[in-house]
Amino acid sequence: MSGKRVGRPRVEDITEELLREGERVLAEEGFCALTVDGLVSRAGSTRPTFYRRFRSTAHLAVAVLSRRFEPGPLPDTGSLAGDLRAVQREGIAVLSDPVARNSVVDLVGVARTDEDLSALLDAEFIRPRRARVKQVIDAAFARRETEPPDVDADQVYDLLMGPLITRMFLPPYAPPDDALAESSVRSALTRLGSDDLARP
Repeated sequence: MSGKRVGRPRVEDITEELLREGERVLAEEGFCALTVDGLVSRAGSTRPTFYRRFRSTAHLAVAVLSRRFEPGPLPDTGSLAGDLRAVQREGIAVLSDPVARNSVVDLVGVARTDEDLSALLDAEFIRPRRARVKQVIDAAFARRETEPPDVDADQVYDLLMGPLITRMFLPPYAPPDDALAESSVRSALTRLGSDDLARP
């Protein structure tokens, strides 16, 4: 079988079909294999229909990432260290997923010269994760576990994610291990001035 669907989906299903096919291509082949012609062919749609919904394949890819990796409930381990470790495990899971692993670096490259795409990628995929770190820090302060931090939550996020991105997306490429995750969390805790460095 060719894999093509017989007939066209209902109008209200076309966006879903395009997103589903986009997710499949990202997972199996990567961002560079994502083409409008390929997507509309498999979704039983047309180019004009695609462009009424998405400005480009990159914009569709952001929509796929946003939907697939929508943040769940905020971690609530009872400690700042535990919550940051939970956030770090989430980050590793996201970046290790084939859809993200095969698209994030290429999307960032395209976004460098496309302000609209850059804003969309930040709003839909990156900013929610930065906000998550701020919420964890705010929760620790509300529990009176820490003093008001003198560091921006974005800096803490960078301390957590920077080592993961370096390990996974720069040569020689390697999956993050427990030691890397723990060292990055300890760096974040140290920057926050937290004494809670013990494992929960």
